[in-house]
Amino acid sequence: MELHKFGIVLLALLLAAMALVPIVSAAGAAIQPAGKGDLVDKFNLSVMTPPLLIKLESQGLSEDEIAQYILKMEKPRQDGWTEKDNELAVSYLKRYRQNIPDVKSPMYQDVQKDGRMVIYEANYNGINGYMRPGNLEVSSTGTEAHYFTSHLGYGGRWIEVGVARFNFNPSQYVVYTYDSGRPAGQEWKTWGTTDPNVSHHFLLYVYPTDDGSGYPYAIWWDDTAIDSGHTPYYWNNPDENHEFFAANINNFQTCSQGYFENSFLYKKEGNNYNAYWWNGNLPETTDAYSLSPVLYSRTIPYGSSSYKMITWIN
Repeated sequence: MELHKFGIVLLALLLAAMALVPIVSAAGAAIQPAGKGDLVDKFNLSVMTPPLLIKLESQGLSEDEIAQYILKMEKPRQDGWTEKDNELAVSYLKRYRQNIPDVKSPMYQDVQKDGRMVIYEANYNGINGYMRPGNLEVSSTGTEAHYFTSHLGYGGRWIEVGVARFNFNPSQYVVYTYDSGRPAGQEWKTWGTTDPNVSHHFLLYVYPTDDGSGYPYAIWWDDTAIDSGHTPYYWNNPDENHEFFAANINNFQTCSQGYFENSFLYKKEGNNYNAYWWNGNLPETTDAYSLSPVLYSRTIPYGSSSYKMITWIN
């Protein structure tokens, strides 16, 4: 496949970008496709590109060389986040994603309810946006865990980044990543903890050249590369999801609002690497839903060009 420098990719996106136009939309179950999409404006494209990528391009690295650089670079955890901290948090993360049919437990993954926005077609190679999880209220007799997360995947294979909170250790809001293709027991990684009541920049990106191990990907959190690996698919479908877990349907408790906003999607079209705001002008249908008692609102606030997906429980 032809090599493209990241700078050429970025320049093409900037030159093709359109000015930001305010759009207003009411929340609904699905927004029907209206066109090709709205290219990301120059300002947002530049400020939402991690500085390291710009630096590597300025040094003359091609996009494929950047992919290999990120794969090989060290990705240290947050200062003070130890291996013991990681192992304990990973043990919590595993409990609610493992559904063993012949084991009945009052504690682990009896009930999951989601508030989710998703495109089901696998037409994109990345998602770039912001999340503000909110308080993610938990207790031993109420909602036991939250995963506030964005996924990118296809065919049962996906990667994700998000924030989790557990009643086992409610003082921690854990930043984690997941790759369903890693060996059993190694799918989860944690980076550290975070403030859930500020907006955090996240980025999931798959590179276009199969290097023999698959297509390289990189996961970024607040402009820091925190994970990387390979996936068998370049084209993937994106989602933004708030997952709630409780022992039974009656245990879910009031949860304050959390939201995703200002997200856009990467899509290679011919020799062009484009980025489109995630709104109703994409060629695919965007579905949004919540499972009771979870509630959601999806709008495009004034001054924004993409959906704001809010979830909560009254």
